[in-house]
Amino acid sequence: MNSKVRAVYEALDSRKFKQALKLITPLLEKKPDSAQYRILKGLALVRLGNREAALQIARELKTSKEVEGDDHLLNNLAIIFREAGSPAEATECFATAWERQPQNEELGLCVFAAYGKERNFLKQQQIAQKLHKQFKADNYQIWSIVATTLQVMAGGPVKLLTLAERQMAKLAEEGRVDSYELLQLYLDILLRQDKFKEAEELVAGPLGRLYSGKIEPLQMRAKLLWRQSRYEDALGVYRGLLEVDEGQVKGREEWSHIRGVLDCIMATRGLPPFPPPPRGGSSVG
Repeated sequence: MNSKVRAVYEALDSRKFKQALKLITPLLEKKPDSAQYRILKGLALVRLGNREAALQIARELKTSKEVEGDDHLLNNLAIIFREAGSPAEATECFATAWERQPQNEELGLCVFAAYGKERNFLKQQQIAQKLHKQFKADNYQIWSIVATTLQVMAGGPVKLLTLAERQMAKLAEEGRVDSYELLQLYLDILLRQDKFKEAEELVAGPLGRLYSGKIEPLQMRAKLLWRQSRYEDALGVYRGLLEVDEGQVKGREEWSHIRGVLDCIMATRGLPPFPPPPRGGSSVG
């Protein structure tokens, strides 16, 4: 990168957009067809508030093979579209480039991220599945499952989680649910379907080892047993929590554990608990 081009980037980085535009103008006069110079002008214009002029430049370059073959130029072009209020066109840039270079994994990741910025979780799911099929990396399968869950969180039908649950169960069978984060994802998928029994069995089973401490899984089990109306079993777990000290949490001093014991005793006698129901640890709803 020559010193004159570097000066333009420095002006943009320091938010001196008028100076950036002034610096790029003579460079464009010498090389009017330079995609790099035109994109730099577009960045200066959009940050000066001239969105229409910036979009005109960006749209003229959208199908440029020079841009598609250069990740840096492609990313800057996408920035112009996003900052000019046209994120779908930014995504289109990456998607078109990936179609022409399907073996370029980085472009596939850019497409996935672009759909995330649009909150188009269905497209993210589809791209993640395509990435997994093509490049075989486990994390892409996880991304697909997460994107499915996000669709439900955004108002999609809960039945979408049936496939996500099956996928997580298969990963667990294969020993690939191997982190606390993946366990939480699996639990979230179950809980969004009100599958409290399956969630409790998950926490009580071998995957419970993924918790780093003793208190959190016991709290989760107690709340899941409560949600199944298994008050005697929940009472046993809450009483056990009274005996567990961990870090700054002292079992007999933790109000959520004491409250859990009291509420379970009342429930076993057919009496309503004091609102709200037992709390403590991760939320079960």
